[in-house]
Parts: sequence; C-alpha cells; structure tokens
Amino acid sequence: MIQARTSNLATLRQVNSLCDRFESALLAEESPRIEDYLQDISREVLQAVVPQLVALEVDYRKMRGESPAAEDYSGRFETPGREWLDQLCTISGGNRSTAIETERHAVASKLEAGTRLGDYVIETLLGAGGMGAVYRANHLPMHRQVALKVFSVNDASAVSQKRFRREVEAAARLSHPNVVRAYDAGEHEGMLYLAMELIDGENLHQRVLRSGPLSVDQSISVIRQAALGLAHAHRQSLVHRDVKPANLLITHSDEVKLLDVGLARLGNRPPLLNSPQSGSAELAPNTNFTADGQLMGTIDYLAPEQAVEPAKVNHLADIYGLGCTWKFLLTGKPCYDHLPLIQRLVAHQVAPVPSIRDTCPDFPRDLDRLFQRMVAKRPDKRPASMEEVIDSLDAFESRDLNAKKPSRSRRLVLSLAVLGTVVLGAALYWGKSEDGRSGQDGYATAAVTTPDAPQPSVDPAQLQKQAALRLGLPLHRLGPDGMKFLLIPPGDFLMGSDQTGQDKSRTSSLSFPQHRVTISKPYYLAQTETTLAQYRSFVEATGYVTRPELPGGTAWGKEQDVWKRGRYSWKEMGGYPLYDEHPAVNLTWYDAQAYCDWLNETSEGGARYFLPTEAQWEYACRAGSVSSWSHGSDQAQLIEYAWYMKNSHWVFHPVAKKRPNAWGLYDMHGNEAEWCADRFGGEASYYDRRPKVDPKGSETGSKRIQRGGSILSKAHDIRSASRAHQEATEPTKGGFRVALSLP
Repeated sequence: MIQARTSNLATLRQVNSLCDRFESALLAEESPRIEDYLQDISREVLQAVVPQLVALEVDYRKMRGESPAAEDYSGRFETPGREWLDQLCTISGGNRSTAIETERHAVASKLEAGTRLGDYVIETLLGAGGMGAVYRANHLPMHRQVALKVFSVNDASAVSQKRFRREVEAAARLSHPNVVRAYDAGEHEGMLYLAMELIDGENLHQRVLRSGPLSVDQSISVIRQAALGLAHAHRQSLVHRDVKPANLLITHSDEVKLLDVGLARLGNRPPLLNSPQSGSAELAPNTNFTADGQLMGTIDYLAPEQAVEPAKVNHLADIYGLGCTWKFLLTGKPCYDHLPLIQRLVAHQVAPVPSIRDTCPDFPRDLDRLFQRMVAKRPDKRPASMEEVIDSLDAFESRDLNAKKPSRSRRLVLSLAVLGTVVLGAALYWGKSEDGRSGQDGYATAAVTTPDAPQPSVDPAQLQKQAALRLGLPLHRLGPDGMKFLLIPPGDFLMGSDQTGQDKSRTSSLSFPQHRVTISKPYYLAQTETTLAQYRSFVEATGYVTRPELPGGTAWGKEQDVWKRGRYSWKEMGGYPLYDEHPAVNLTWYDAQAYCDWLNETSEGGARYFLPTEAQWEYACRAGSVSSWSHGSDQAQLIEYAWYMKNSHWVFHPVAKKRPNAWGLYDMHGNEAEWCADRFGGEASYYDRRPKVDPKGSETGSKRIQRGGSILSKAHDIRSASRAHQEATEPTKGGFRVALSLP
C-alpha cells in the first residue's frame, strides 16, 4: 500500500500545483489524462499526487452523471490498490449523493408524533442523516426520554442494514460517563431502532461557532474528558475513526460525551461503513464527510494513515483526530483550513506539523508539544495510548496548580490584606473625611485621587459593591439578548494623560492636559462590547440596513491576511469566520446609535439605553486606577487583558476571552475601538475647557470620539486615556458598548 507521506514542503507545493492544474482542466471540460500530469516528477511527488488526481477525476465524472469503475484506473499507474479504488468509485458525489440519501431514509424521517415503535412513542424529529433519522421519544414502561435512532429496512440495502446492526453492537460494548449511553435496540414493522441517552447540550463544533474558541483551561477539560471516553472505547477493542468537534457533545454542566460510536471499527472485524451522524439530541453538521462507502472519516481530522490504509487503522488515528480537534477548539479553525479540500487531504500527510502557538501565543509550550505529538504524521511518534494523553494533561495541570498555589504564610498575608482592603474601601466610600463629598442629585461620590496624593490601596470591586448597597441598586442588571450590565458608581477621577515619560508621544496630544472630572450619577455599562448576535437581533427585528450596506457603501474586510476596503459589512468581513460572540464591527456612529434607539423603543420601566460619554467610558475603564492601563502600568501583563497588535494576529476575537478590569468590564482595552456619544469639536484645547461635571463633548463638529483602541493598535494607544476621532459616517471597523441609565 502506498504511503503518500513526506516532510518536504516543496513536495507539498508541487502536489498542490498539479491538483490545481488538473482541476482547472476538469472544470473546462477538457477531459485531461492523469498520465499527462505525471511526467518528470519525483517518485515522492508521484506517490502523493496520484490518489488525489484519481479522486478528483472520479468526483467530476460522477457530477457529470457518469459511473466510473475501478477497472477504469486499475493498472494504469501505481495507486493505493484495488480496495481503495472500489471504495472511491462506490462513493456518491455531488447532488446525486443527496438524492440517494434522501431516498434511503425517506420513510424513517417521516414518522409523525405519536407513532409507536415497540415500547417507544415518537415525539419530535431531532435530525436526519445518512443512517436514517433521530427522534426525541418516550420509553413508555420507564417514562424516560431518549434519542431514538430509526432506520427503515425497506429503504436500504442489506449492506446498510448490516452497518446499522454493527452500530448497535458497537454501542452495546460501551458504558462510560463520557460516552453517550445506548439503552436498547430492536425492530418494529420494518423499522430498526437504537435507543440512546438524550443529552441536553450541543456539540463542540456548534459551541465554537456560536461562542468562539474555548479558553486554554476549558480546552484541557474537554480534551481530557474526550480522551477518557475514547480510552474506554479502545479498551473494548473499538476504534472510533471519526473524532472531531461535531462528535463531542457538551452538556450545560460542561460534561463531554463521545458521539457516533457507530463509526467505530470493531477489533478483528472488517471495517464498518460510514454512518455520518449519531443518535444524539441534535445531529451535528456533516462537514467535509466522504459520502456513503468505506469509512474514511472527516477530512479536517483525518489521520494520514486513514487516507491510504483505512482497513489497518488503529487507536492512534483517534489520537490524531483528538489533536486536530484541540486546535479547532482553541482557534476556531481546523488544521490546514486555508487549503482547498483535496489539498487538505494531502497536507495531513505531508505538510509540516502545525503549532497552536502560531495562532495562540499564550498557549503553554508544554501543551503545544503534547499537541504536536498527537498530530505527528507517523503513528509511532504519537502518544502510545489515550492514557498517556490523559497523564500528560494531568501532569501539566498539577505543575500549573503548584506554581499558582501560595504557601500557608503567603495565604495568611493575602487574607489580612483583603480584610484590610475591605475595611479601607468602606471607610473611603462612606467616611466623612476631607475628601468625602456629595455629588449632584444627592449621590455620594468616591474620593478624588490627585497626582500629589497617591491613591490608597483600595479594592475597587469592593467599593463598587458597597456603592450598590448604599444606593439600593443591584450590582448586575440583565438586558435583551443576554446583555449583562454592571453598576458604575458615581465618583471623581483624573481624566486624560500627564505629560511625562511615554505620554509625550504625538498620539497622546489629544488627551492633554490631565484634569479632574466628576461623574455625578450612577449608571450601568454593558460588561462587553455589543456582540454580533445582539446586533443581528436588532437588524432582524427592524430590517435596518447599516450605512456600509447601502449602495456605494464600503467597509473593512480581511482577505489572505490583508485588511482592505470593499463591499464588506458587520456580517461579512471576508476570509475569516465571525462568531455570535464576536463584537459587532464595521458600524458607523449612526449604526450604533440606531441600536440604542431600538432598545429604547422596546424597553419598559423608564430606563434609557445610550452610548456612554467618553468621560463615562474612561471612568469605567479606569475602575479606580490612575495607571496607564486599568490593570496597572506593567505592559508585560497587557496580553492578559487585551487583544492588540502584539497578540491579536490582526483579527477580532470573541468578547470576554481576556481578564476583566476591577469593575468586571471586558475588552476595555483593544479588540475594537468603541464609539462614544461625544462630538469631537476639532479643538484639542476644548478637552480641558469643557465642564468638569458630567462633560458631554463639543456641540459642533461632524466627528465622534472613539475609545479603547483595537486589534491594530500598539500598547500605548489602548491606554485608559487614549482618544481617537472619526467621522460619524465612517465604519473604521467601529464597535460599541451600551450604557443604561437608572429608571
């Protein structure tokens, strides 16, 4: 059997080039001969490219309505063998595959609510796949809700029936907390069924698409739980062979369940046929699957050996698939996702082993080394078992925990420090010292910090809680679409930059001079920037069209790692995916204001939604600090709080993935610049001359203020005091967060 494997990047490029040329000829219907593309190439390239060219031709012939056979290719050149050709030629391609699958489960997917199969009563259809359909059903004797996978014997071949029965046999072998349980199986009036555990949750492919990549700690938990489930399957002589995010279900309590054991190959048995989806509560998307035929898995998670010797695959292929899954969970992208489909298949065999740290510099080196071992091209270079993967994760977490755990004496000092902070915070807020004052409308304000009177070591979060108690207001408030607001207490602060040290740069001139400002009234501020999902709700409810979407409008998008102007918008930004939890960007000031207007039209109780003034924004960002950034003046720590030029890779990131400031607000520094209510009057001196109590900006000028900096900003330009201004009609990839007044 051919081992189409190389470590030479030049070879990969040559294979990709040959595939591109051949596919272009197929698209032009030139009927190219594969042999013509095999001239004057090395044996290494020959071994890698022949299977890809054959697969391309077979696929295009099927889409033209032809029926290619293994005999058409056998003996013409060195291919992975007759078995491989038979598998390839029996795989349905294009729209024809959809038609066949639709016919296959036509009966199974049309069962009405109330239909009885044995002891089960059908309630609702959860999804349909190549192996029939999955329903929510009720088991009458035990009154238990189950996921019932149903397959119509009358609609399928004997081979497909055998596949379903193999799935039942595989599921029966497994009983583990991290594997979806199988309860029962049977046949009723031409219907085969498999009753499985009904899980309240979603698969991890859906989770990442909805909420964005997981944190490192979350990913460790997921990978460890998946490894535990797979280790159990391996001990039962089962190899899953299609480990991927869509086959890992995560419950609302963050428990991970392995799906689709029906794809597993039973030890010492012939390989099973492909069953695209599992008996889960919701069918996962069948992304990049090979169609019905011998199982080859899913391209983006396919071990190199699976593409050339599927019958000889063992548990080490599952380790490879789990490694590829880990990368997707942390980055939102599978390995080699920048390549076309066939070239991705080649890349898994010949491309250099990737590094997660290339995309996520904060990913620990020890874990990256483990990941790279898991996705090694040669099976013998991977961890020897899932138990070894689990041990490596446990060892890392143990070292990490010990590194973070303070000593007993250290804990005592910390406890006394916290106690002292609470007492001092209460005294500062409520005390009748010389600095204690009352603001407008009778609201007590926090003490002023001046350059010659350094701020006491007070816990701002404690002051925030004390203010909520004193004012009789909740610390948190919920808004529409899951929007979370935090109370910002009234107080004084020093707004802007001083003119010392790094603050002398040209970009800092707009924030001179530093001056005292009073925020006289409490208000609420959204914990995160307005998300894509939240803005979509507004657009869908109102039919609103943003300015970049109007005729002639333009915005910013990213193609091949280059930002450029074009016909982009808040919902389409070119060549990288947008998740529901991404900040909504590419919005003008008017688009942000329109969202607030809509919230006010639909709100009840007298509260008002608005864009914060820049004074309110900076006061909330500082959260009691007088340093360059809300966390302090140590630039080395900034990567823990912000996405900016150093760590963003020039792409936006889902909200709340970094640490919040002391008042619980995320992404005040970086990610995306946020529109404020204020006009920019064009006069830098106005910044100091305006009112010192609740300033609202200039009354003239077409530009509006932006705060916080973005993914393209340097560290200096995402400081708490940094200011920018843009025309209100200019999207500039602009985002915003919403403020909420008291009723």
